[in-house]
Amino acid sequence: MKILANDDVKFEEFCGRLSEAIENDGCDSETLLLSDYILRTHYPEYDTEGTIEYFQSKGGYCDCEVLFNVCQYPK
Repeated sequence: MKILANDDVKFEEFCGRLSEAIENDGCDSETLLLSDYILRTHYPEYDTEGTIEYFQSKGGYCDCEVLFNVCQYPK
């Protein structure tokens, strides 16, 4: 399985879903629960664990960090 990285065609869509989820539910500043849920629910063709590791390698250790550090990361 492949990871959902910032050069993937579906990445921008994921970032939009994450932004909306954070706006609705907030970020607990400790976990990637929203990112994990969105990946498992909307992107089952991607490796969730591998994608989470990718997010962490780009400075995304909680959902809001994924939004600000990874979604804004240069392609």
